[in-house]
Amino acid sequence: VLEEVVTASGAAMTARYEVLDRLAADPMVRWATLGMWAGAVLAGVVGVVSMIASFVIGAARRRQDLGYLRTMGLTSAQATRMTLVEQVPGVTLAVALGLVAGAVTAIAIRPAIDLAPFTGNRATPLTIDWPALALLLVAALALLTATAVIFVLVNRRQDLGQVLRVGDR
Repeated sequence: VLEEVVTASGAAMTARYEVLDRLAADPMVRWATLGMWAGAVLAGVVGVVSMIASFVIGAARRRQDLGYLRTMGLTSAQATRMTLVEQVPGVTLAVALGLVAGAVTAIAIRPAIDLAPFTGNRATPLTIDWPALALLLVAALALLTATAVIFVLVNRRQDLGQVLRVGDR
């Protein structure tokens, strides 16, 4: 009915969805979107590789310390528990706080984001995809678990006979 009234008055009516579809079809927008996705994937890959590398390097550096403790009677199971207690809580807390800080930042800057050119409405709500954020947290914790397993496996393979040969270095 509204379209008939507008057409009868000689005006043109354009739905914002048509404008958004036209903007989404623009090559610059498509390439910018593709670039954002590529940047996100690259950042994720760098994050995963750096997390694994830090655990592997940390495990290699701690090998001698755990070797000394094992020569004093620390069992392999105790060494594993000690390693997990030292590493997992800090990284878990850092990942959770990082995700929460990102969500809070998005909520805090919402009033400064003017989406009116895209939506036609200054009061457009900024939504956070909480299930996706929870999935990201679960994925990060799964990665943390995998790297902790690597850490434990690297520290289990040590030659206790070489640990006390300090003078050879």
